[in-house]
Amino acid sequence: MSLEFEIDVASHLVNVTGVRESSVGEIREAVEACVEDPQFDRGMQVLADFRDFRWIPSTRELKEVAEFISSIRGKRCPRTALVVSNDLLYGVARIFSLLAKTKGYSTKPFKDLPAARAWLKLDN
Repeated sequence: MSLEFEIDVASHLVNVTGVRESSVGEIREAVEACVEDPQFDRGMQVLADFRDFRWIPSTRELKEVAEFISSIRGKRCPRTALVVSNDLLYGVARIFSLLAKTKGYSTKPFKDLPAARAWLKLDN
């Protein structure tokens, strides 16, 4: 799977790592697996490290992901930081953030892991 997650109960955080190519279906599977994990709590924030991600989704695919996440609204996380490695992925993450906002959840892109951790109010 192109998305891996680790639930850090002590930090009340879900760490997500994206590697290689992906698809809307793989993202859906990973999100479903995460929210069904017994350690998951709906108040957990998400730190998504997409610096090694190679998938550039279309706007339609971004809308599908945003729509899917909003459909599990009762199980969604309050804040998601998306850490990316280049300008193209940063732009894609900004578009996703705007789509997420229209669905009622907060997502913000970063190029710097410490800045993302600070936004989530995590100790660096």
